[in-house]
Amino acid sequence: MSALNFILLVLTLSPGTAASPSLLLRDISPDNTCGTTGNGGTSFAYNCPSDLPCCSVNGWCGSTDAYCLTSNGCQTQFGTCTQDGSPGDGDVGDQGSSGTGLCGPANGNNVCASNECCSAAGYCGTTTDHCKAPDCLFQFGPACDANKIPPGLNTSSIARNQLGQVAYGGPGVYSCVNPGDVALTYDDGPASYTNDLLDLLKKYNATATFMITGNNNAKGEIDNTSFPWVNTIK
Repeated sequence: MSALNFILLVLTLSPGTAASPSLLLRDISPDNTCGTTGNGGTSFAYNCPSDLPCCSVNGWCGSTDAYCLTSNGCQTQFGTCTQDGSPGDGDVGDQGSSGTGLCGPANGNNVCASNECCSAAGYCGTTTDHCKAPDCLFQFGPACDANKIPPGLNTSSIARNQLGQVAYGGPGVYSCVNPGDVALTYDDGPASYTNDLLDLLKKYNATATFMITGNNNAKGEIDNTSFPWVNTIK
């Protein structure tokens, strides 16, 4: 890549965006994963393509605010990001025990006050953008959704041995063994559309795998009877 091309590429970034020069030297993602962190990050450290230019804190390419805002943890090394200049949705909250309103590994491992969350970008606050899992840095924000413990006996010491031969973690499964087979997997549920989706699958006698998450994307705990999830997962 010539110096002239490099300059032209940098100049095409729109106002309010940020990108690291190193991202121009990396391979473009073939599967919308990016960077090295989060469940989408890999050792390949891919850049995002032009149609999904932002690399989220979780290592996935996208184009919405959840992917692109620096306050949501957008990774400038692997895509373009929007410098919105505010933590969460603009509500910084009080400074908490961190003393500065900043938290997390990028801010001296400061911890927020007991009623506050630490956003992906390292700000203490109490809004949904600060507190929702998996973005909230729960080690530094006591009130993060991921720190909420359900009622009942503590199950943290129960062994969770691997079952069967299905791979845990690592690369995903992108193809089937038998031609004509279709594999469906849904993650991050249950959500508002899950019941309708289950009805549709039943109509076509189709089977799918659902990954049930205890409390993410600000949907509330799945075992809390004030939410509809209890009936959905039964």
